[in-house]
Amino acid sequence: MHGNKPRRLTIFIKSLQGGGAERSTVNLANALADAGISVDLLIMRANSPAAFRKYISDSVNIVELAES
Repeated sequence: MHGNKPRRLTIFIKSLQGGGAERSTVNLANALADAGISVDLLIMRANSPAAFRKYISDSVNIVELAES
């Protein structure tokens, strides 16, 4: 890492419907945020059922893409 530049990461996922990939993504985002990395979780289908939304840390910034 160069200098004191803050670390920032965006993670993209299609939705937060139940499944192993969704659960793993939430776990990863939470762990990175706990490690001091600024995490944006970019969700493509924000209006879909969100089984794992309640498990996302308050430290993770949720960015929902509007559906057209």
